[in-house]
Amino acid sequence: MKQVSIAGVRTLKPDNYWHASLGDLALEAAQPLVPKTGIDALVCVAPCATLAQRQGDFAAIVADRLCVSPSFVLTIEAADASAASALQVGWQLCANSGGSALIVAAAKVSDLSEAERSALLDSSLDQEAEVENGVTFGAQAGLLAARYCRAQGSTAETFAAITAANHSAWAGHVGLSSLSTAEIRRDLVVAPPLVRSDFAQLLDGAGAALLVADRPRQKWSIRAVGSAADTVALWERADPVAFKAVERAVSAALTTSPAPKWLELDVSCSVAQLLSENAALRVTNAKPDLINVRGGAQGRGRVWGGSLIYQLQDIVDCDAPFSTSLIISVAGLGSRAFAAHLVRTVTS
Repeated sequence: MKQVSIAGVRTLKPDNYWHASLGDLALEAAQPLVPKTGIDALVCVAPCATLAQRQGDFAAIVADRLCVSPSFVLTIEAADASAASALQVGWQLCANSGGSALIVAAAKVSDLSEAERSALLDSSLDQEAEVENGVTFGAQAGLLAARYCRAQGSTAETFAAITAANHSAWAGHVGLSSLSTAEIRRDLVVAPPLVRSDFAQLLDGAGAALLVADRPRQKWSIRAVGSAADTVALWERADPVAFKAVERAVSAALTTSPAPKWLELDVSCSVAQLLSENAALRVTNAKPDLINVRGGAQGRGRVWGGSLIYQLQDIVDCDAPFSTSLIISVAGLGSRAFAAHLVRTVTS
């Protein structure tokens, strides 16, 4: 198997890009990463494109606008785990066949109402068993958080502390003031014991990552990517607060390596982050020293389906003192999980 390195990552700041289209955002993020020699594979994700823009086969649009003709072109739509799915496909292509793979992710939600943005999260649930019966993503998250509090004898402050830490990390990165735990608990109640700030804000954005095989002089390489799935409906799991998919994904990514001290989490809300951390800890037996060093999705806002690329850039651009790191991307409330193990191959 070939070593797969990260030759470049580029992201646009999550925001409301009122005057840009979905294709414009993807092109702006990806164009600077396309080598003059072209690329061998293009894997694209735009999970809300069919719902918001009625655009199918987004990879065909991106290939056309980038003026590339790779031998492998694929569109992946896997809700908020789409970018993680694309990263796994790109990594496997490079590791097994060599060459290069460009991963492109974009989301355009500024034209949607708040209700429509919430419906995007609902789309990751079981439409027949859950949504058909009036269950929303926010309600599920609130029930899960309440169950955790009862089981652990905890309070809502636990989730506010996670959100506050993410906001603080992002505020420190961009030079803004951060929210305190007390301020977060005064926010609008969405799904008790969770409030609005416990959920990542959905924004427009785009990101791209170029993976290459057998180029050891790059700063970071991807050692392995693991993935797993679990029952979608929470009430059908033996233990809803044990994120088994995360455990299995982390185990697959860390089969031959020590536990990384640097963890980047791509999750939708504070309870999902807490339970993902707990699941990773059960596998590694070592609590990470750094978590979401630049705020993660809750701090900066979430580009739905593509925020894993932002987590990837956090690692590539940051000079934290650790040689290995782990990205965990969770779909829905633990129904699918991906873990990517990154290793520093060139010191800065």
